[in-house]
Amino acid sequence: MRINAPECHSSPARAPSYAAAPAESNDPLTFCKTRSDGLYRNPTDCASILQCFGGDVFEYPSCSSGLVFNEATGKCDYREAVPECKLPADDDKGVINGCRGASHGDLVPHESDCQQFYRCVWDRLEKMHCPSGTVFNPELSVCDYPANVPQCAHHEAASEPEDNLVELKPSYR
Repeated sequence: MRINAPECHSSPARAPSYAAAPAESNDPLTFCKTRSDGLYRNPTDCASILQCFGGDVFEYPSCSSGLVFNEATGKCDYREAVPECKLPADDDKGVINGCRGASHGDLVPHESDCQQFYRCVWDRLEKMHCPSGTVFNPELSVCDYPANVPQCAHHEAASEPEDNLVELKPSYR
């Protein structure tokens, strides 16, 4: 398997395919032997992107934390948009084995609840909750007000008491 380096790019003679191909082989050495030229999701890691070109396989940098490669669009996408990559829920323990592309310490959005998220701890996802009135912002990896997270704007923020608000004024010296 080769790492796809930007300085080595050359345009393919034909347009790449983003359609999923039958999984004849998951072996890195033979992965592309039966596939058309194009981009594919790594069968063992949903965040990892493989490119087949001329029967050879090249590895692209993985999708950002919490995202997976969507073969239908050829782009990184939210896990809930890619059925093959949805995380199985383990509600009894709040822990899911396998961070699926996330690194130790990364925060990963919950697949359906904006107020929850996961923390990756040694290849296990631990379920976490945002405080009342906030939702997880995957771009900043923090709990934030719903108005700042477009996909979670439908969650109503709890009204904050006025005396909790502090106005910050710059001081110039």
